[in-house]
Amino acid sequence: MICNVFYLIYSALLRIESIDHFFLLAILSIEILNTDKQTNSKGIAINRHHSSLNNACFTHNNQSGIIIHNRRQLGVNKVNKKNIHVVGAVIIKDDKILCAQRGESKNLSYKWEFPGGKIESGETPQQALKREIQEEMECDIAVGKKIDHTVYEYDFGIVHLTTFYCTLQKGSPILTEHHSIKWLFKYELSSLDWAPADIPTIEKLENM
Repeated sequence: MICNVFYLIYSALLRIESIDHFFLLAILSIEILNTDKQTNSKGIAINRHHSSLNNACFTHNNQSGIIIHNRRQLGVNKVNKKNIHVVGAVIIKDDKILCAQRGESKNLSYKWEFPGGKIESGETPQQALKREIQEEMECDIAVGKKIDHTVYEYDFGIVHLTTFYCTLQKGSPILTEHHSIKWLFKYELSSLDWAPADIPTIEKLENM
């Protein structure tokens, strides 16, 4: 076991990018040696952890080893990802909520969402939501209270989604960008395949 640890330490040293990585390696090596003293088991359960130290991320087997990875390699590096601030409208009519299915050419194609879009420079979230619904669905809404704010990391960026209660003021939603729309009671919302960032809002609605 000790020979294995020294071999792993040597291999990891070749990949160290900063002093943070060095200290992380030292701490984890001690952890492995202590664990080996406590058990002779050869189990293979793997636990993955993300360190707050620099970009380090590691996976370790409680009984036999450690592999240090770069956070970027594991797809969890947020530094270079674009932050996208968007708004979503929970439009209510006759106790039903408007659900919109994303188009084929969009990111997250065919996932369901609360309609809305990006906040442009100089806009408030409410102004952006009114504009987006007018552009996408050719109807006017009144924006009410905020429901939720969610931050979700997708492959294409980090989405900051704020949702609001809304009501129709003029016109009815028309399909211009979405694949389809549905009006559902809140207890029916979970029957759809939603974009992950929208799910916390659904959970709040279902529990209200």
